[in-house]
Amino acid sequence: MFGIGVDLGATSIRMAVINDQGEILSKTRRWTESRRGVQAVVRTILDGIKEITDQISLPVSRTIGIGIGAAGQIHPVTGEVIFAPNLGWAHVPLKSLLPFEVPIRVDNDVRVVTQGEYKYGVGRGKKTLICIFIGSGVGSGIVVDGKILRGRDNAAGEVGHTTVKPDGILCNCGNKGCLELYCGGVHLKNRAIQAIQKGRKSVIPEMVGQKLEEITPEVLHRAAEQGDPLALELWSEARECLGIAISNLVTIFNPEVIILGGGVVLSCKSLLPTVEAAVKSNIHLVARSSVQIVESYLGDDAGVLGAAAMVFDEFG
Repeated sequence: MFGIGVDLGATSIRMAVINDQGEILSKTRRWTESRRGVQAVVRTILDGIKEITDQISLPVSRTIGIGIGAAGQIHPVTGEVIFAPNLGWAHVPLKSLLPFEVPIRVDNDVRVVTQGEYKYGVGRGKKTLICIFIGSGVGSGIVVDGKILRGRDNAAGEVGHTTVKPDGILCNCGNKGCLELYCGGVHLKNRAIQAIQKGRKSVIPEMVGQKLEEITPEVLHRAAEQGDPLALELWSEARECLGIAISNLVTIFNPEVIILGGGVVLSCKSLLPTVEAAVKSNIHLVARSSVQIVESYLGDDAGVLGAAAMVFDEFG
């Protein structure tokens, strides 16, 4: 049994053909570049699916279906992307724009990642877990008693848009002080650029050859290791805000494990242990003694694996 998994993020789109044992048979990655418009992104997905199926001479019609994890709030039945601020999309009928005869299932990207970790990764065998991925933005998925928590409108788990600073920065979702403004990769980059352009002294411009658009979380991490005050300040705030958010989730859901993943976590290896220390200093004794905070086992493949797992579970 074969399935196609698509991980549609704000920065890139990963696509893979996967069997029901969780083995990746072929895969590709392409840039999202959502500023080109919805049709151009859909074309990128279609071209990527053709590439991965051609690699192994497997027509799409021989797969059980296509699973898509997309950044934002997704309608659970129609597959419409209701609101995806990091893509700049609102009310995009993604599922209906894909001209395939096999079943297609669309869900929130981090909820799909959570399904991948639950079925194939470090969440295997756990009953209650929370998966938080920090990439361009921040999202989470929650499993309670073996079931993905969805909420009434399929919007549960939007931890990136929970408030950690009530009088903080204005988010493009309309809220102030959202978590992802302080630890999402795009926002770390933008805040560094704004500070530098206002005259803040830093080694960061030299590290990127004065090309500020090339600042990444990895660059900021290396700058912090060199003692750069701006980078240290940004990472300190990121750890503080992430610690607050995770502490609240642990107190509410009492999970067995918190799984952290995404490009920012991979770029900054010191993030996980410092966040873990902050969380365990904030939560009560019972939860502190039982919860584990670990890095994603599946890494960048978690999204495509979870998307495929979704169609195996639903259509297999």
